[in-house]
Amino acid sequence: PRVTDGELWKSKWHNKAKGKPYYEVEVDASIDDVAFSGDSCRFAVAHSKRVDVHDAAKGSFLFMVETDRQIYRIECSRDGRQLAIGTRWDRRALQIWDMHSGKHKLFEHQMRKGCRHLAFSPCGTFIAVANKSQVERVCPRTGSVKLQKTVQEQEGVSSVAASPCGNVRY
Repeated sequence: PRVTDGELWKSKWHNKAKGKPYYEVEVDASIDDVAFSGDSCRFAVAHSKRVDVHDAAKGSFLFMVETDRQIYRIECSRDGRQLAIGTRWDRRALQIWDMHSGKHKLFEHQMRKGCRHLAFSPCGTFIAVANKSQVERVCPRTGSVKLQKTVQEQEGVSSVAASPCGNVRY
């Protein structure tokens, strides 16, 4: 069910910061991840199998994206146009959505054991994705995937980062 703005947002006054307003997001489940768009216009809140996207300036609910899998991570592109969702299972482990409308999926990528970590490159041409044992570089425009590293599951991958020159760090 779609939630109205009044049910999701409460405007409050913070008395310790010179009376500036802040907004509080309320959800009916625990929050799995939060991501701000690179242009600071929107932010996304992931909980369970759903991502709610909000207008950062007005504090209003814009739209939601539902997935068929539990969500591990979400990430917004630097330009604020794309929302990447990393889910817990193989099929559709990485999904990229239009951040402005949320109406269509731009890209899907299958990854064994799900997509635990992800990071957009600063230029927006690729995404670094990782599960417990492998790191990949995915280019949504062309659909190309390049395996960057395989590690022992006992060591595991704890995070990923993408550099402007095309390198992936883990």
